[in-house]
Amino acid sequence: MGDALTGTIPDPREAASFRFLDCDYDPAVGTAHLSYAFEGGPVLVERITFPHAPWPPDASRQASFRRALEILHLVAGVSYYKAGLSRRIDVPSPDSIEGLSAFLNELYIKGLGELGYVNRIDVADRVHFPADEGPGAGQAAHARPLILPERALVAMGGGKDSLVGLERMQKAGIEVMPVSIGRSVLIQDTVKAAGLPLIRIGRKLAPELAEMNLAGAWNGHVPVTAVNSAILLCASILYGFRYIVFSNERSADEATLVNAGGVEINHQYSKGSAFESAFRGVIASQVSPDIEYFSVLRQYSELGIVARFSRMKKFHPVYSSCNRNFHLDGPRIDGRWCLDCPKCRFAALSLALYLTPKEVREIQGGDLLNDPAQEDGFRALCGLGHDKPFECVGEAGESRAALAALGSKRHWSQHAVVRALLPELEQVDVPLLDDLLRPAGRHFIPAQLLARMNVADTVTGRVAILGIGREGQAAWRYLRTLYPEMPIVLVAETEPEPGFREQLSGTDEMIIGPLSKARLEQFDTLVRSPGISPYRDSLQAARASGARITSPSNLWFASHPDQNTICITGTKGKSTTAALLAHMLASCGCRVRLAGNIGLPLLDCDDRDVDWWVIELSSYQLTDLDANPMISVILNLSPEHLDWHDGEQNYRADKLRLAKLSGRQPLVANASDPSLSAAVSDRPNVVWFNSPAGIRVKQGLLFEGETPLQAELPAGLPGVHNLSNTAAALTVLRMVGQDLTKGLRSLASFKSLSHRLQTVGESGGVRFVNDSIATTPVSTLAALEAFRDQKITLLVGGYDRGLDWAPHISRINSMLPHAVIGIPDNGPRIIREMHEAGVRPEKGLHEATDLAAAVELAKNLTPAGGVVLLSPGAPSFPRYNDFRERGRRFTMLSGFEYSEYEPFSQAKKEAAGQG
Repeated sequence: MGDALTGTIPDPREAASFRFLDCDYDPAVGTAHLSYAFEGGPVLVERITFPHAPWPPDASRQASFRRALEILHLVAGVSYYKAGLSRRIDVPSPDSIEGLSAFLNELYIKGLGELGYVNRIDVADRVHFPADEGPGAGQAAHARPLILPERALVAMGGGKDSLVGLERMQKAGIEVMPVSIGRSVLIQDTVKAAGLPLIRIGRKLAPELAEMNLAGAWNGHVPVTAVNSAILLCASILYGFRYIVFSNERSADEATLVNAGGVEINHQYSKGSAFESAFRGVIASQVSPDIEYFSVLRQYSELGIVARFSRMKKFHPVYSSCNRNFHLDGPRIDGRWCLDCPKCRFAALSLALYLTPKEVREIQGGDLLNDPAQEDGFRALCGLGHDKPFECVGEAGESRAALAALGSKRHWSQHAVVRALLPELEQVDVPLLDDLLRPAGRHFIPAQLLARMNVADTVTGRVAILGIGREGQAAWRYLRTLYPEMPIVLVAETEPEPGFREQLSGTDEMIIGPLSKARLEQFDTLVRSPGISPYRDSLQAARASGARITSPSNLWFASHPDQNTICITGTKGKSTTAALLAHMLASCGCRVRLAGNIGLPLLDCDDRDVDWWVIELSSYQLTDLDANPMISVILNLSPEHLDWHDGEQNYRADKLRLAKLSGRQPLVANASDPSLSAAVSDRPNVVWFNSPAGIRVKQGLLFEGETPLQAELPAGLPGVHNLSNTAAALTVLRMVGQDLTKGLRSLASFKSLSHRLQTVGESGGVRFVNDSIATTPVSTLAALEAFRDQKITLLVGGYDRGLDWAPHISRINSMLPHAVIGIPDNGPRIIREMHEAGVRPEKGLHEATDLAAAVELAKNLTPAGGVVLLSPGAPSFPRYNDFRERGRRFTMLSGFEYSEYEPFSQAKKEAAGQG
């Protein structure tokens, strides 16, 4: 072995083997001993102390703890093994390694990747744990069922991440216990600010290790989060906690660099999702499937975490992200920030997004963004000609997005570092800040906890539900189930349906009357039903007073973050396209749920065993939607509901919100719609239909590129616009990997939706078609196109919301109907505009006093073989509650029985909106 480095300890780099000796636990003092040795070297003993830990009373938990201690022994050995990197590793027994070899090899190789890179050593060539004998009976025997209390150990680090993680777990409504490893005063102060007790687990490394390091043994970064995770696994069994919670973000998955051999080196490997997944597998197979280990912030970027932390003002004076505070033996600096490391720089950069220069100076004690000497450090954070630092900082893209945003902030744009680096950002890719702030990616948070956290983020303080139609009632049922004791105020302008009042509990209050009289500014959260516009003065005043306005749709998406969702919108065709797509997916063997603006309200759909959720979204639902769809579809874009949206500009923005929400996920859009194409063509995630290379309508047929598709639409889907809807549905079907041929074959069995070009009957050779859902001139044009070769008597008109029909009248004239009958309220105006424009149907232009008179006149004007078409081009209110009531009335006046059809619905319920 050669001479000792210090005269007393042999050089571990020359040792032929590294040995795991034994591990034991003394319940009387709560201390575990972990013993190791290099061949020919001294015994290295690490001590882990669990203060006031009760010894489990039952044999099952004792056995589980012993297995957890063996795993800790093997994991914590990485701190010692790295000193010599011996090529042979000896374990205490074959049983101790059974089922763990692959896990340990990966942990040691990837966890010591940075050490190997810095010291120019191929760690993968050296790490070889003895091969286990496979996942046999021994492995299965290790795992035991454990009945542990529904409470969480939350690992604390003294920085922003663990504080945000602690807050999120508290929102899950379960008991939490902060826990730290080591004796950091900073961690103690932050937990004290949270008003919670703290378990402080002691970890004392073998003193000989420090001597080896000082003498020149291999030294560098070790995967300390893996060690801490194994310690907390033991603690969870001793103290009785089902959940082991860390606060590692998704940025931890990004490689720090890639070496010359193409191997990723990640400083944060043991904070990443790969380690988290592997360790979860170890716990389930080796200890107990009843223990849940996860990161509560895995879906968030560093910037997303800072956004939340910036509002947690009480912690700003006591926390720090500077790693020089967190050595095992205590701080190495005066104050909480060294102001000259990557962690301090990233903290300054990210905090600046949400705070003023004065606030950041008060936190850090300096202004790094105004120090020219820090420019190179910030360049490294942004990946501007430098490798990312070997530190736990956000992705380079996050730093770039933050820096770019500061360039437009008055308080920060003239800071020295911002001015110097902004021009350099023009040469690199800068991600969209909104995309980075949105939760995304895989995680392992139990569904029931995540739902409560997300809903708690959405609904806080004093809560009122605005509107008590079907969506408002669904929101009430959902919140009442989730929070039985929460006081809820229900506000509506009209009385609810009979029987609803009787369902209310003692903690509910109902206010009936004008919203302007309900003092909405007294509430913290307003859950807005889709029919109530957020642009109304009373809601705007509440928002200005600090109220948060959300919606039932937001509650559903918050509590279903991991579902496969396909969200569909458009001025026209969205219901048919959604139903078509759901029908095709079901025909391909998928479990499908169709909901939203069609069928049941989302919050009335509590099933989770679903392959694909197909969700129709109206502009009423999109205006304040907060969601992350897997696939988004926008069919077309033209003015509608301008009064509700307070103008065309807001309508376009609300409808196009789905494009913004799509983030990096696919956005399916119609290339043949000029307005839509112009709005989204610069987005990198668009998949086009009706484009030359995509699935498209050409000469009245469907093609994929230049290949014709064998598609024959059923009689219930007439018109070119339904071919376009079919092209959109087929495009999505192709994207999700389903059989296009099966989808095309399923068209024959598709049943058209009620009120959408629905043939309600035929009498005397005249066909009666209910297109009551057509609430815009564009929809009416599509209906005329569908029957353009037949003699059409068109019934048009409804609520007058000021839409200009002039641009559409020339198109109507080109498809000249047999007759046109205007019905109140705006029907007479449309008739006058047609007359002035020279529209001369064979049987003339007419006005009717109401729908009954219009239908009777249409029967007399329409010859056999013709069509009486109700396609109003306007909303139904105030004469009818909604387009359904208008459609039902038309059907009965035409002489036929009415039947409602909504596919994939568990009940026949009315839709959420009309937009």
